[in-house]
Formats: sequence, C-alpha cells, structure tokens
Amino acid sequence: MVYAIKSLATGGSVLQSLLIMAFGVVSGLLFARRQVAKDYPMLDLRFFRSSRFSGGLTVNVMASIALFGFLFFLTQHLQLVGGKDPMTAGLLMVPGLLMAIVTGMAAAKLAVKFGVRAAIVAGLLLMAGGFMIVAFTDQQGSALPVLVGFAAMSAGGGLATTLSTDLVVSSVPESKSGAASAVSETGYEVGAVLGTAVLGGLTTAFYQSHLELPRALSPAQADVAHQTLGGAVDVAQSGPWTDSVMDTATAAFSFGMQGSSLVGGLAMVVVALVIFRVLRADRKVRFHDPLPTDRLEIN
Repeated sequence: MVYAIKSLATGGSVLQSLLIMAFGVVSGLLFARRQVAKDYPMLDLRFFRSSRFSGGLTVNVMASIALFGFLFFLTQHLQLVGGKDPMTAGLLMVPGLLMAIVTGMAAAKLAVKFGVRAAIVAGLLLMAGGFMIVAFTDQQGSALPVLVGFAAMSAGGGLATTLSTDLVVSSVPESKSGAASAVSETGYEVGAVLGTAVLGGLTTAFYQSHLELPRALSPAQADVAHQTLGGAVDVAQSGPWTDSVMDTATAAFSFGMQGSSLVGGLAMVVVALVIFRVLRADRKVRFHDPLPTDRLEIN
C-alpha cells in the first residue's frame, strides 16, 4: 500500500497503483480474519472494542505520520535550500527535540490538572499549529519559520503520545499489557512509513507540479531535476544555469512544503476533534489510576 501511494504521488500508473493497493487491503483483511479465528492471536482485535485503546492508537499513528512527514521536508529545506551541512542542520533541530522531552515529562502533571482528554487534544492542536506555521509563511528567505513549526510539532507530539501510549497499555487487562504495548509500538512504525509516503509524496507531487525549468537543460537533466530537489541541486551545479535552476527549484519546493503542511494541519485538526469525541469526559478518572478494562470514559 505504501508503494502504491508513492507511485500515485509521483505520477505512476493509476491502474497499477490501484491494483497494488487492492492487494494490500485484501492481504490485511485476510490477516485480520486469521487473527480472529485463532485462540492466541498475534494481534488481538478485541482490543479495538475499547474506545480508549482505539483512540490512543489513532493518536500514536497520526502523530508519527505528522512528525515523519514534517521531517521529510525539514531536513531537505535546511540542507538543500538553506545550504547547511548535516551537522549544523542536526544541531538546529535540537531545540525542537528538547521541546518533545519537556512536554513528555510534564504530560502526567498536565493530565492530572486539565484531564487526559484535554491534554491530548491540546497536543494534537499544537502539532496542527506547527504545520500551519509552515503553510502560511514564506520558506525561501529563512529557516526560522520551519524550525518554529518543528518546535511546536515536537512539543505537541511529546505531550499527546506520552498520554496516548499510557491509554493504550492501560486499556487492556494486565496480562495483555505486553501485547498492547507491542501494538502501540507497531502503530509508531506504521505512522513513520505512512508519514514519509503520504506527506512526503504530497510534497514531491506539489514540487513537480510547480517546477518550471530553463529550456537550456537537456531532457535527461530536466528529468533528474524534476524528480527531487536533490536532483535539481545536482543539475544546478553542473552548468551555467545555477541561479535559474536553484531559484525555480526552491520556489517549487517551498510550494510543496506549504501545500503538504496545509493538508497535514487540517488532518491533525480533524483527528483532534475525533479524539475529543471518542474520549468522553469523566473527571473522576486520573492519570495512572486503576482503570476498568471493558470501557473507560475520561476527561
């Protein structure tokens, strides 16, 4: 399914992509059917009857999609547009990563004070805000808006996923907590792959649709520059058209970042609204309190 998404995003055969995606869907359904029939399944689908489990897992997957999709264009922007070397680019990302640590450590106290549901929704909206900063600012002049967006993204992710992971593990009987933890971890991995495929694919598709290359380029050079921003940088350094190729490539990539960020931000707002409805209020429940395993209503 990931291959099909990436193929569609980069102009591959629609029929072939749909057939591959259908194969992935059918394979998933067959796997689920087998798990239901087994006495000791690898993935116990009964977990998903709990709104707390399903809600927490949804937060994990979507937060991972958002973060890895953001990283897809952030690292390229810092190095290929901003001209930073890998070490400098990595150091520029450290403040944002520290925000994830700070909010993750503060998550328990915030959940006790404001409620688990409110804290998770706030984290998701912070992630949406990180996307929106990129979507509505000019990315060609400075890396600051992207780094501020990354800090907001990391802060929201640290808050939301710390609490959602606890929800997932505590929503099942103690004897099943290891299995629930494994499902939660798998959710992060699936989100990482989908984030690169979906948001990365969108960024690439927007870039390719907005790219206008000089006519002086040969067909082979134009094809390389059209594929990725990295290809455009290589082509720009191979002839007298450096400035014109770099200008149009960075403008197209900025457009791609803004387009995919707008999609990502709106998606996170929708997820926040869904989670707000799924995790219904009950102020008596507190973070890490003993919880019923059949159904939990939390604030």
